Amino acid sequence: MTWSWREVADHLRYNDTPAGLALVGLCEYIDARVIRTSIHGWASIAGLGICQIPVWHDDAPHLWLTPAHDKVDFSYRDTTILSRQWRRSEPVERVLERFRKTMIQLNWFTDRSVLE
Repeated sequence: MTWSWREVADHLRYNDTPAGLALVGLCEYIDARVIRTSIHGWASIAGLGICQIPVWHDDAPHLWLTPAHDKVDFSYRDTTILSRQWRRSEPVERVLERFRKTMIQLNWFTDRSVLE
């Protein structure tokens, strides 16, 4: 089940590390744009999940972001084979930039202007 972007942000606020706050900022960025209706999210104590469809399953393809104090780990989970999952680790100041690039690389948004 996915949540509204405000609900996701509120859930992530418990983590007041720089990385946790970067994820809150990312949720607020998404919520303030037209893309909020095209991608869907959920949160857990371990991080933030983003998918294209409004239902979530452990084995459905999704982007997973994990806060790690001063960096955020990105992984695209489209396989259960860990070694085949795409992964990046970014410092907190580059989270928004990496999110935009990832959305373009995954071809989730062909119109780049919606990400500005």
